[in-house]
Amino acid sequence: MEPRKILIVRLGALGDVIHAVPAQQALRRRFPEAEIHWLTEPPYRPLLEAVEGLDKVWTADTKSWRKRLSLGEMSGLLRRLRGQRFDLAVDFQGLLKSAVLARLARPRQLIGFRAERFKEAAASWFYARTADGEADLTRNIIDTNLHLLSLVLDEADVEAASPYLPLKLPQEDVRYVDRQLEKAGVDQPPVLLNPGAGWETKLWPAPQFARLGRAVEEQLGLPVVYTWGPGEEPLMEQISRQLSPRPVRTFPTTILQLAALCRRSRLFVGGDTGPLHLAAGLSVPVVAVMGPTTATRNGPFDPADEVVQWSLHCSDCYKRTCDRYFCMNIPPWEVLRAVTRRLKKTAGGAPGDLRSNSQSPIPDSQGRSSWKLGVGDWKLHRRGASLRPSSPPSLNLRRAGARAMDGFARCTTNPESNYLRPGQDAPGLAGGASLRRCAQRPRKAGPSPQQDTPKQPSANPVPQPPAPSPKGPQ
Repeated sequence: MEPRKILIVRLGALGDVIHAVPAQQALRRRFPEAEIHWLTEPPYRPLLEAVEGLDKVWTADTKSWRKRLSLGEMSGLLRRLRGQRFDLAVDFQGLLKSAVLARLARPRQLIGFRAERFKEAAASWFYARTADGEADLTRNIIDTNLHLLSLVLDEADVEAASPYLPLKLPQEDVRYVDRQLEKAGVDQPPVLLNPGAGWETKLWPAPQFARLGRAVEEQLGLPVVYTWGPGEEPLMEQISRQLSPRPVRTFPTTILQLAALCRRSRLFVGGDTGPLHLAAGLSVPVVAVMGPTTATRNGPFDPADEVVQWSLHCSDCYKRTCDRYFCMNIPPWEVLRAVTRRLKKTAGGAPGDLRSNSQSPIPDSQGRSSWKLGVGDWKLHRRGASLRPSSPPSLNLRRAGARAMDGFARCTTNPESNYLRPGQDAPGLAGGASLRRCAQRPRKAGPSPQQDTPKQPSANPVPQPPAPSPKGPQ
């Protein structure tokens, strides 16, 4: 018997909610007469209410419940959910809290993932049926969510699913974005740079976003708009200081206003974070700067999109904190090259002087050309593979802000020790050899993403910077 009422449980975060929308759309196409409800946390309600084919959005403020021990509010929500008499509930989150809420809603059937790596083992106790594969790093998380629906859908229904977001944006949000862009003097689709991320290990340093933004404006002739969310104001302050006295184009947005801004934009650059997945879901060209997560699983799904990422012995660690951070030690001009490649794939190519493949270094905040971060020629592996240096990269850092993310952390001659701390000057060491050792060290056992055949080295590699003096950089 086909289900008449379906409950989707995906409480957060933003990127994970976005990755579950294609599964909701697959359920809508297969069961067009069914009511589809979604249980989420309050910040994501406006986004889900704009998704087509979703009948009702419920919110569970689990953080507030834990702080205030408001059992009455929780019991009231569960009572209303039970009153809906759901025939099917799907828990895409796989955590104990989501599984308990889904079970207490008393659906006729509850399905979820079998715990392998990213889910909590206790959650699977509450499911009537489970699917495996949630730890498959070779499959995009969108496909993983659709794989869960294979328990209730035919293979043809799963294969026909689209990864894009069908959003109906309120006109007031669209007009707000248009006014802000006009006020900022943006008269063509801008490039969006998003320096924030939910984990500190996913952060590409804000000063490098500033250098990238300046290069996009000066070398590509494109306007740049910086996006940020709640709690990310310090990142924008770093960018403002780096670019001072140049003005920084930025303005606050809600989730739906950010979606409207993405639709007005030419390209989105960011880390593995919700806004990047929002842009990808809206069919905006994307360049992802990734560190501890796997590009095949967490990166953009469009093969035309670009991923810039180191391949290290500790790759795919999925750690939220780290005392090293060298996986995000990515030179800004390599990201600029990825930006240029992605722009050339769009209709009409990229305007402006596309000099990102030239041998000119990116100017610093004072306009001085600097080999502060020199690298050799890099090979880009798409769809989950990573950046590997084809010649020894040389890292000549003045300073590195590890936890403060005020610069780059780096590995020195000993990959297991001697990492720079905020405000500490880099010694005159052969950093290139040490980082090469890190990149070539055997990886940990376990599943690894499939890699495409590497590109051949460029005929005109970026020249190596001068070797640092024994006294360190001057």
